[in-house]
Amino acid sequence: MNNRRSQLQRLRSRSFTIDEDFAPRNNCNDCAELNKLCYKHVVVKYNYIKYLVDDLSSAIANQGPSPEKHRRIMRRHRRQWPTIWRKIDRLVEWRGRH
Repeated sequence: MNNRRSQLQRLRSRSFTIDEDFAPRNNCNDCAELNKLCYKHVVVKYNYIKYLVDDLSSAIANQGPSPEKHRRIMRRHRRQWPTIWRKIDRLVEWRGRH
């Protein structure tokens, strides 16, 4: 039981960076564990994550009725919360490649 839990934690902590990450590899324990999951559900969840990142990206890009105010607030937010904005930028960049 504990071994399975550690395998699942390893799998969940792994960051998937490209679509090929879902292709099985020979002699890879993570892939063997992933293959036990329903491939259809993995793809559905992956696509849903891409949809959510698209939604986030459009919220950032949509300047609304006051573009100058939007840009000013975005500059302030990026200055005040640089760590979270680096993560958001990484998500948006990742989505731009997929």
